Amino acid sequence: PSSSLILYQENGGDLLISTPEASLLTQVQVFDLRGKLIALSKDPSSIQRIPRHQLPAGIYLIRAFDDEQIQTGKIVIH
Repeated sequence: PSSSLILYQENGGDLLISTPEASLLTQVQVFDLRGKLIALSKDPSSIQRIPRHQLPAGIYLIRAFDDEQIQTGKIVIH
């Protein structure tokens, strides 16, 4: 199945990650542009939450895993 990630910052707060189909995401990884792993969430959920305090302002690459595929995305945190 083909889908894309939905990435958004909740009112200037936490980063929320989901899919259009509300697939169960088993793991989410957040990397900075140098490739350093900044945050990791392994709690299976259809919406993953990364606390804002883990993400200083910058551009981040997101890798999200479900049972069938790995999806990627990019977000700018202000």
